[in-house]
Amino acid sequence: MPVIFSILGAPPVLQGVASTLKLDATLPSQTGGSGAFSLSGLSGTMAFTANDPVSYLSATGTNLLTVFFSDAALNGTIGASTGGVSGSTVGGSTISFTSDFLDFSALTAADMSLSLSAVFSTFGNFGTPSRLRNFRATLGGQFSSDPAQALIPEPGTWAMLVAGFGLVGVSVRRRRRVLIA
Repeated sequence: MPVIFSILGAPPVLQGVASTLKLDATLPSQTGGSGAFSLSGLSGTMAFTANDPVSYLSATGTNLLTVFFSDAALNGTIGASTGGVSGSTVGGSTISFTSDFLDFSALTAADMSLSLSAVFSTFGNFGTPSRLRNFRATLGGQFSSDPAQALIPEPGTWAMLVAGFGLVGVSVRRRRRVLIA
């Protein structure tokens, strides 16, 4: 599915990237149900892949974000064409991320929230042969992590940062000598 992907707070090269979304998810067997539903145990993988390689600092790749999740929930109403998917590590879900541009090694908590609209065909009754089946939907979503993840810097960036602090220190020290004399 074609999507436009953005990493909030990132430079323009990582904003509005033409990409493809692949979502594979499964639910344990469900029985009964009518009206509103909230089905737990949703597990799967969601990958946002850039259509063309993206280069930023020392990273070049196509994996904008891959989300691995389990014990998330699918919410909706039987016969309706809207719903949602939600999960949070604080609420008992397991969520992890990978990216060619973000470092998630310090991840302590994560969540995901997806809105589904224009669901076709509508959600079916789980107690009949038309149980929840494959469907198409317009998808919008957000993912967050604690702590917020920084872009992966290249070694040259670190060297310039250290050299810059050194030059600021030398400049401050020279000014003090001039003021004291």
